[in-house]
Parts: sequence; structure tokens; C-alpha cells
Amino acid sequence: MIVTLEVVGASVRAEAPAPLTKSPGWKVVPLPATSDAKGWRQTFHLAPLKPGSMPLVVEPLKYRVGVGDWKHAHWRPIAVDVVSQADAESLKTPRDITAVETVPQTSTKFSWVWWGLPLVVGSMGLAIYVFLRGRRRPPARGGAGDLALRHLERLRSLPYLKRAQIDRYFTRLDRTLRRYLARRHQIRAPQMTTAELLRALSPGTDWGRLPEFFAASDLVRFAQDRVTVEQAESWRQTLVEWIRQDDYESCLKKVNSRNSR
Repeated sequence: MIVTLEVVGASVRAEAPAPLTKSPGWKVVPLPATSDAKGWRQTFHLAPLKPGSMPLVVEPLKYRVGVGDWKHAHWRPIAVDVVSQADAESLKTPRDITAVETVPQTSTKFSWVWWGLPLVVGSMGLAIYVFLRGRRRPPARGGAGDLALRHLERLRSLPYLKRAQIDRYFTRLDRTLRRYLARRHQIRAPQMTTAELLRALSPGTDWGRLPEFFAASDLVRFAQDRVTVEQAESWRQTLVEWIRQDDYESCLKKVNSRNSR
């Protein structure tokens, strides 16, 4: 669920409520506020923590025009019905944790032979596999941008969306983008939490909708936020377009830097 607070006007100032809501049962992920000639706005991603009737009361927004007095905008409560993704039959008959399987006792006579032989055979097989794989594997082509774009293109052929595995699809999108940021911008994105990564994004670079994507990805993967197949594919295409533009601009900066020396 997405909530956007917006104040229209050329000289308005606003302060978003913190927290956005005091209603229980909601997880809120705020995106950075933006301000331009059209006004002020800030978007929040909300995910319910349980099924059922979940009323949402947004706290008042504080704003003013120019040097005028501060005012408060109030909102009506929103009635939200949350439907669980698990079917009713599964909730009625939960399964207990499977016990650890007991390994039967065996004779230790000549046990070193039976343990050593598979180890030798397995080592030989692994060595042959690595050798053949090293011979057949083509050399990597291109830089960070080409590698990320190939991964995103290959993701279209994987069956995640056909099987409605949206969380796994977003995991692959998130991992590909973090690796690109690590290679192209020297940001330790794969080892960072989303909050740490957003703070590491330098203000001098056009990051496009990356902050919004990381927030949406966390909601899908960790809060089971519902996203359609079309929305998931739209996010993939958004990342493709941003990486192409960012990779081109980064390469252009390197060329200009070399020519200026």
C-alpha cells in the first residue's frame, strides 16, 4: 500500500508526521521527501502485519506557505481489509516441526575404506568438472553495466513470474542492482542494509527511482506485500533503463577525465 502526502505551491514548506501513523499493525517505510517549483511531496510504503480489518489513521501534516503561520492538515480514518495469502485449510491444520532423523549405528570394520573411496571418487569428479567448465566457459564481456543488463535480460526467461514467485523475482532484481552499484560506484551495497545503502547514495548522482525500488523490494521480500506480475516486470524495465543511462554517463566521465590529463 502506498501513501503520498503532497502540498501544491511554489513557496510551501511542510513537515511530515513522525511517525506517519500510530495505528497498530502497520509497517511503514518512508521515502525521501522532495521539493520543487510545483510543491512538496513524500511517499510512504505501508505493509500490514496481520490479516483482518486494519483501520489506518494518518497523523496531521504540518505546513505553511511562504513566511505565513504553520497550519495542520487532518485526514479521515481509512478502513482497510487485509486478506491473508495463506488459504483457510492451511491455517486450520499447521504441521509441527519435523524431528531430526536418527542415523542407525553401523559396524566400524573397514569403515575407512567405505568413507575414503567416495571421497577420492568425488574429488576426481570435481576436478574433471572444474577443468571442463573452465575450458568451455567463455570470457566475460563488457563491464559492470553489460553484466547487469545480461542478468536482467536472462531473468525474463526464468519461470518466477509464471509461478507467481514474486519474492524470488525481487530478490534477483535486488541482488543484480546491488552488485552493479558495487562494481560501478564502489559502494558496498551487497553487504549493506537498505537503510545503510540509501544513506550511502551520494546526492551528486541522479539515482532515479532507486530509493523507491529498494523500499518496494523490502516490502515484497520481508512483509509479503502484494505486487502484480505487470508491476514486477515494470520494475525490471525501470532498472534496465536506469543502468543503461548510468553506465553510459559513468563511462563518459572516465573518457573526459582521461582526455583532460
